[in-house]
Amino acid sequence: MLPASLLLLTLTGCLTTGSAATRPLAPADVAVCQAFRPIAWSRDDTPRTVADVKQHNRAWCALCRAHAPRACAIALPEDPTT
Repeated sequence: MLPASLLLLTLTGCLTTGSAATRPLAPADVAVCQAFRPIAWSRDDTPRTVADVKQHNRAWCALCRAHAPRACAIALPEDPTT
């Protein structure tokens, strides 16, 4: 297991400046956008599950919208609870 200080140094080395909307995707961003995808929910899911899925999709789209705008349009339809 990594010592906490080494993990902290590793994580701070990944920080970038600028917003995802105005900067080109870095290689790590592309890897995340390819490894993770928006999640779908069904009417059988609990309200908490739907809220968690929407939170995941908002985070994914904030990072990956430039990489996959159509996926974000599908993952975050016009919905007042989004």
